[in-house]
Amino acid sequence: MIEISEHYWNAIRDACVDHIIDMVSVETERGPVALSASARKKIERLKPTLATFSETGDDSESLNWLGKYAPMRSPGTITLHLDNLGGLFWHALKQIVAKEQVTFDQMRDLAAATAYVTFLHEMFHHYCDVNRGTPNETLARLREEGLAVAWSWYGLHHERATFPTLPDGIWQAFLDLRFDYRAPGYTEWSDYLHCHVFVKSVSDHLIIKTSLLAHLGNVRTCMDGLFSWKGWKGKSVHFQFVRNGATGELETKGRAIGRLGVLNRGSKVLTYVPTSVKRSDVDVSGSGKSSFAGIRRNVTGDLYFCNNNAVSLQNIHKNIGKLNGTLCLYGNPVRSNVLGLLVIEGLKRVVLYDQDDTNLTKVSEIVNKYLPNTQGKKGVLLCQRELLEAGLEEFAKL
Repeated sequence: MIEISEHYWNAIRDACVDHIIDMVSVETERGPVALSASARKKIERLKPTLATFSETGDDSESLNWLGKYAPMRSPGTITLHLDNLGGLFWHALKQIVAKEQVTFDQMRDLAAATAYVTFLHEMFHHYCDVNRGTPNETLARLREEGLAVAWSWYGLHHERATFPTLPDGIWQAFLDLRFDYRAPGYTEWSDYLHCHVFVKSVSDHLIIKTSLLAHLGNVRTCMDGLFSWKGWKGKSVHFQFVRNGATGELETKGRAIGRLGVLNRGSKVLTYVPTSVKRSDVDVSGSGKSSFAGIRRNVTGDLYFCNNNAVSLQNIHKNIGKLNGTLCLYGNPVRSNVLGLLVIEGLKRVVLYDQDDTNLTKVSEIVNKYLPNTQGKKGVLLCQRELLEAGLEEFAKL
């Protein structure tokens, strides 16, 4: 996904994996990894635990951070905390080996994937640092964390072939544990998995009005442009590593890995654009539609209606009677009549966001309190009352 020089990434990968694997002794003998009683006790003492990481995310203010980015001072600096990455990895491995047989080579690939997610996460912060159009206030910072997690998810899936030893069962178990974010900002990462939402969100976040959005109808073009950003080819980022409590550079073959010349492998653009759309989902994003007529009366999965022109949701329940999932309305200028959402049978969640109307975030929060609506008309009236109390009269219209 991101054009990183093979030589440098391999050097980082090997050094990270070696340190992580050496933290705990395991029994392999060319068979499945076995955790002895002493190994399990040592893992219990490692930080962070999966639960702690899930609740705090990769917060650089906590003691459990995995990576952090220091803004550009020629260059920007990314620090990977190998001790904490190792702690997270071993806690995850302990759960995985309880359900799956894991070989030594698979264990090393899992350790590499653990570090790679954080590597991509911090590289996204570097990208935003270089291209940011607004100050990094709290709201923008939390949004950026969610986008960074989604970026790392895209990257990991795009580079799936670089972890060849991992079968689908182990791979999915790893993803379930590694991307279990519940901290503010981080937990919204799954909202950005649809490529329309991701491209629009990055553009809104960085206030990019021209280059990235020039071909919004062609999401592949946007994604290619984003991930082949010429800035990756510079030497504008420096790497540091925390090992055994000390910060410094890693060494490989007698030389330090610090200021990396990334992306000097030539041109390479995104070849796989995951949209997270399942067969049961309906996706009419970017179609220019302003109403929900003619889409589908019953939707058995999620409905993606991103970057369209829906201004009102009046009578939406007459067009969509049942929706067994999430309705994603990201990038629609919705300004009124949202209560029909509570009449759609099975609707679990709605995503409302438009850069030009900050009220939609509050509307989304209120409506989602009552979804799925198990109270019938009472739920509609309670939601209406809360919208009125918040001063959102137009959205509270029946």
